Amino acid sequence: MSFNTHKKMRYGILALCLALSVDALAAGDKVRLSDDEIRALGEDPQGGEFYRLNLDQNSVNADQSAPNGGAGVLYTSIAGIEFRPISDHGMFFLPVHAALSCRANGTNSRAEAQLQFTHGATLQFLRIYGTDLSGDNLNVALVERCQPAVTAGNVTNTVLASVLTSGAPGRFTQSIAVPAATTVDNNLCIYSLRVQLADTANGCAFDAGLALDKARVQWIE
Repeated sequence: MSFNTHKKMRYGILALCLALSVDALAAGDKVRLSDDEIRALGEDPQGGEFYRLNLDQNSVNADQSAPNGGAGVLYTSIAGIEFRPISDHGMFFLPVHAALSCRANGTNSRAEAQLQFTHGATLQFLRIYGTDLSGDNLNVALVERCQPAVTAGNVTNTVLASVLTSGAPGRFTQSIAVPAATTVDNNLCIYSLRVQLADTANGCAFDAGLALDKARVQWIE
């Protein structure tokens, strides 16, 4: 079996649960995650509401044909070193140039970093850069978490975009479009990136087999 075929077969439930999701879309378009899908994200099913949408394959690397830079086009970038483990069982290290990887004997492959955007900004693309020398997959999700402004209420978690490694070994970069009209609400919501450095949450690929150099979000005011 070829390396690429092996990787495609291993997407499994993680690829399903990290498909695009937007809270502002019509109710008929939103899909509530199952308890198993929520746990695959590293979350507690009792910790709020969780949604996803199916991934639009036509939006992969669509930023290559979109305006880069210029008036009103902005970027928020974060290095792998800025991510922190989401549990005490993560064994992460920096193989080179501030990239993030995890030890093969680690028992948790997830880490997260918070992002800051201007209120009212429109999010356009999520792009990641890294190294893939493993049969496992690197997955990065852009997550929005919202609560009511002045009253108590559950957290609504929405995966706005997610990128999986391309299947080609070695250095890579890949992007996905954030669905249209996805705007930032700093009054109700916070925004973060969650990375998983393996196909399964309770283990890691071999040391430095998967590494996240940086992630970048393109947005406009």
